[in-house]
Amino acid sequence: MESLLRDAILKHVNQNNLLSEDQHGFTSGRSCMSNLLTTLEDVTDSLDEGFGVDVIYLDYSKAFDTVPHKRLLSKLRAYGISGKILEWIAAFLQDRKQQVGVRKGLHRQSGLMS
Repeated sequence: MESLLRDAILKHVNQNNLLSEDQHGFTSGRSCMSNLLTTLEDVTDSLDEGFGVDVIYLDYSKAFDTVPHKRLLSKLRAYGISGKILEWIAAFLQDRKQQVGVRKGLHRQSGLMS
């Protein structure tokens, strides 16, 4: 069910050009690797043109723990996702436990997500 829903949402956002050209995750033909290659190209171009480059590394390993569900649902609504689909997503997110695998270990979140 989740993959069917994901596919329908992706079709909707692609047909309506709702994703930025900079979006790499969950986008056909793009990935973390394409994102890294694009970033490398941008940095290399800037250095070649004589500009300095500052880099900030962020750790997104806990990103799913901190996404406010109300904000996510509001954004989906703004993108034209509503009705039973939005209700299903809201129900799916409510009182969920989540595990995020990072490298070899598995980090468990304690408690429920709301």
